[in-house]
Amino acid sequence: MCNLSNMGLFCLRYLAAILVGLFCTVQGVAQVDKYLDKVVLKNGSVVWGITEITDDEVLVHMNDEKAISFPLDAIASLKTGKLNPLYFQRKVEGPFYQVNFGVSLGKRHQEFPLEGNPNISVVAGYKFKPLLGVGLGMGWYYFPEFKHTPFFAEVQGDLTKTRVTPFYALRVGWSIASERDVLNNLVDKSKGGFYFEPGAGLKLHAGGHAWLLKVAYLRQRSETTYTPLDIGNGVRILNVEDRTYERTTITLGLVF
Repeated sequence: MCNLSNMGLFCLRYLAAILVGLFCTVQGVAQVDKYLDKVVLKNGSVVWGITEITDDEVLVHMNDEKAISFPLDAIASLKTGKLNPLYFQRKVEGPFYQVNFGVSLGKRHQEFPLEGNPNISVVAGYKFKPLLGVGLGMGWYYFPEFKHTPFFAEVQGDLTKTRVTPFYALRVGWSIASERDVLNNLVDKSKGGFYFEPGAGLKLHAGGHAWLLKVAYLRQRSETTYTPLDIGNGVRILNVEDRTYERTTITLGLVF
């Protein structure tokens, strides 16, 4: 488990490492001034990039992404200026990949102290627009007695078009459970169950990637069958435990 023992120090170290990376990203963003072409569309949208004008369209090159094309009659204005910090260069649509490191906080029993357990997850998906992206992923969640490996579908999206934006995420899937080494001699079999994790947080876009901080509610189910207990006279007791983990998870992640 992740308490004041070695596991607790491990959790604190990797959370601190990601926070340092996030701080460096913010510093880098704050210290670099970009001068780009500002394209204002008649529908009110604003796009920053390097423009190329042809007879019937305007091509906007955004970082290393391919150019976005707009008809001339859709352009309200075009001028060169300092990049507004409220805007940023990001993919409006296309594939994305995400790596997350987190801690699940909760109690095994009501009288037990609060404990934290590490988790890791990866997601690959496609963003249709800032408000909607879908993906498939898997994770590794470590609890005191068991390891859970959920496979899930995720729906996520950014709620604003600013550099720092609130976002939502919803994961639904099925988890495979396996006992920790300390219980190998006691468990006859174990299986997982329904996995559900809705959450929300903040995302910082910087260049071609983004950092995120998310708080979520985690619910995972597992069923364990322990080795039958022989109490004599040919009577054996089969102990089946149905366990549901409910946790608050805090996650730091990188999207690229």
